[in-house]
Amino acid sequence: MEQQHEILEKHTDISPNQHSTFKSEWKESAQELLDDLTLLVEKQKKLVRAEVSEKSDDLKNGFESIGLGAALLIMFLQAFTALIVIALNNFMALWAAVSITTVVLGALGYTVLRYGTSKLSLKKLLPKKSIHTMNLMSSRIKESYHALRHS
Repeated sequence: MEQQHEILEKHTDISPNQHSTFKSEWKESAQELLDDLTLLVEKQKKLVRAEVSEKSDDLKNGFESIGLGAALLIMFLQAFTALIVIALNNFMALWAAVSITTVVLGALGYTVLRYGTSKLSLKKLLPKKSIHTMNLMSSRIKESYHALRHS
């Protein structure tokens, strides 16, 4: 230890006391930075939770509306299907009217279902704002770290 102090005095203008003071100040600054980062990350976690909660509420409301709309459409389609079968029965046998109606409505339903599922995406549920903020924080922390290391 004494040899280190001699080397410091010989090759620098820093005395051992100044060196230990500098080291202490640096540790204190690093601890403050770490505390600030911890606080920032905790706050960001709360923001992410709030954003995810908001998105899940939107999703819940959307599914409730879809469920109600689907139930009403099913009732409509049952009545409309009966109307089509009755109308076609005037021109052909009942079994043919039912068969044609079933095939056409089945193909139409399948097409609409495929279109709807293609529009659903988990990407829309991601907390984009929070992810962007976390990426910015990460970049700034790296920049600060490199600046501190090279100063």
